[in-house]
Parts: sequence; C-alpha cells; structure tokens
Amino acid sequence: MTPELLLRPIPPPLWFVSNGDKTVGPVSTNLLLRGIAADRVPNDCMVRERSWRDWRALDSVREVAALRRDQSRYGQVHVPRARYHYHGPRTDVGLALLKKRLHWAKNPTEALCIGLTQALKETGALVGAVHKCHSETRGLATVVVMGPGMHRHVGRVVHADDPVLDLAEAGQSLFRKPDDVPSMIVQGRLGELPACSGVAMMPIRCAGRLFAMIELGRPDHAFRMGDMRRLVHIAGAVAERFETVMNVS
Repeated sequence: MTPELLLRPIPPPLWFVSNGDKTVGPVSTNLLLRGIAADRVPNDCMVRERSWRDWRALDSVREVAALRRDQSRYGQVHVPRARYHYHGPRTDVGLALLKKRLHWAKNPTEALCIGLTQALKETGALVGAVHKCHSETRGLATVVVMGPGMHRHVGRVVHADDPVLDLAEAGQSLFRKPDDVPSMIVQGRLGELPACSGVAMMPIRCAGRLFAMIELGRPDHAFRMGDMRRLVHIAGAVAERFETVMNVS
C-alpha cells in the first residue's frame, strides 16, 4: 500500500435518528452524543448510519453505549463539541487563531486547557487529558481533562517509571490501536471508554525539556497521520505560549 493511500482521509460516521414519526440527519457522532447528553434524543429512538440498510437501537452505537454507562454512574455528563469534518492540513490562519487564543492565557494550566480543547476539535477525540510536570514529584500530574467520566482523573500522577512518560521524555509521540503496553496504559488513563479503537500521546516540550503531554482517545477508529500532524502544530503553539507564561510568572 502506498503512503498516499495510507494518508487518504476516511469519512467519519454520519447518523440518521428517528422516533418513528420524524427523522433527522445526517448528524455527526459528536452531535448525536451531545443531543443525548442534553436529553434531546428520547431513549426509544432508532438510529441508522448512512451506509446501513436497517435501523438499530441507540445503544448499538458503541459511543452511545459508553455515554449511557457514564450517565448511569456519574449522572449528568458533558460532551464537548468536536469538528469531525476537518481533514485538511493546518493553515497559517488556523494556527494564528490558536496562538491568539493562547496569548490570552493567564497561566500554564489555562494554556493547556486551550490546547486540549483544540486537540479534541481537530482530531475528533472523545476523551483527553493533559499531564504537566509537577514540582513535588518526578512524574507528571493530571491538570486538565475533557470527555465523559474524565473529571475523576484530575490530580492523578503519572509516575517517573511510566513507559509512556519515557517516550514523551525522548520526544516521541504515540498513535495507534491499544495493542501494546504504552498504548494500553494510555487507554487505561482515559477512563472506562469501551472498545477504544485509537489512543494518542503528544509531548509538549520547552527549551529541550518535557513540560507536559497530551493524551487522547477515540472509540470509532485509530488516529490517522493527519491527526498527529495537527497535534504537532497544537503542541508547538502551546509550548511557545507555555514558555512565555513561565517566564513572566
């Protein structure tokens, strides 16, 4: 298979939703989940992906099933907005807008929050976390999280002997199916999202040192090379602002 075929974008799922009388769609997975989280989609609705011939129960969509489980455990769950349709390369305009938002960050944690928000939007990830160097430990502390069930992970520690941390300190990223030790560790840190088909990690480095790392997870498919290129730009923009914030704080 040629590199061109490997990099060719695959259209994300689009869904039709029906209550038996009225049908809406097509809608993205993210919009479907946000509608369910906001109680705008009745439990007895049926769903059909644009390529299917038949209608199925809502819970047959694995992302919906994961959201239902989190709702039963934690009550109300916030699902952040994501832009599944973005497949093009980062543009100078898009990068400039991100840097403008980062410019107004009042502290490193706010800069990391902006970066994680952008990462979820541009890659279609459902869950994400940022772990930052901590003065009281040799590892990293989880300072920002987003996605269903992730709130309980704030404050956890990524210990110094963590294999994923070793990769980040060496300046290496990770994006694959959870089929080896580092990727399964990332999957475990991203909550109890079932059948997670893709995980990713991107280090954020300043002045040659690791300051933080972004971890992302999605249940629909593995992250693609284009997703990682976008993460490289996002991490670079955050690192640039991170260094500025640290210098003035």
